[in-house]
Amino acid sequence: MSIIGKPQFSVGDQAYESRLAFFHLRFKQCIKCAGLKIKEEREVDGCRMNGDAYGTDVFTCADCGWFTSFQWDDASDTYYYETEKWPRRNADIK
Repeated sequence: MSIIGKPQFSVGDQAYESRLAFFHLRFKQCIKCAGLKIKEEREVDGCRMNGDAYGTDVFTCADCGWFTSFQWDDASDTYYYETEKWPRRNADIK
């Protein structure tokens, strides 16, 4: 078996409560300082033969430096597949 690309990774605050709060804020507001300057960095870790990619998005608050990451996969029913079974606050959160 061969592995193409790099393994996905997790960095920063990985506490479920922190990540759930950030998820409920739609990745747009810092959960520590309420800042709105969130920088997103995408790491593409691999690409399948059908073109579906997968990787990690790192979100960092430019105001206080808080950061976390979410793993994503184009082939998953839920883009950030880690959040698939997380409780949704609003029906419109995907």
